[in-house]
Amino acid sequence: MNDDCVTFEEHYNFNDDSGTLTSQSTLRFLDLDGIEKLAAKNGLVLSETFGNWKREPLMRDSPEIIVRLKKAV
Repeated sequence: MNDDCVTFEEHYNFNDDSGTLTSQSTLRFLDLDGIEKLAAKNGLVLSETFGNWKREPLMRDSPEIIVRLKKAV
């Protein structure tokens, strides 16, 4: 992990002996303040936030930050 980014590799092996495919990805994780700033920079505002995929309220110890955005007026 580097700052707010996580880099990882996935390795796919194929049954036909064609070798291994390796895919590297980097994901960026922002806190709610960072999401709001990025949204505003792109003409969006938060309309709803949730703390998980069950749409429960966002709390300090929520496992996720789920946001719904809309165009800024």
